[in-house]
Amino acid sequence: MLELTVDKGGRVVIPKSLRRDLRLQPGDKLAVEQEGERMILRPIRPKVGLKKKYGIWIYGTGEPQTDSSVDLIEKSREDRIRELSK
Repeated sequence: MLELTVDKGGRVVIPKSLRRDLRLQPGDKLAVEQEGERMILRPIRPKVGLKKKYGIWIYGTGEPQTDSSVDLIEKSREDRIRELSK
């Protein structure tokens, strides 16, 4: 469990390790849900679309790719290669 402090402006700082694990970048949006005394923050991710173009699967969101989306693609590719090489 992490313990965070709310400042006078109502802000909290999400620790770097958690931002890295969740691939959060400056400007990313979070959804907030309240369940009684609990608050749940979830990253709002753009819908990812795969479509076939000229016989090749293309990853497209309709928006320019961010560093976090490129990192996600590279991690996914590395995971697939690792699984196939077993």
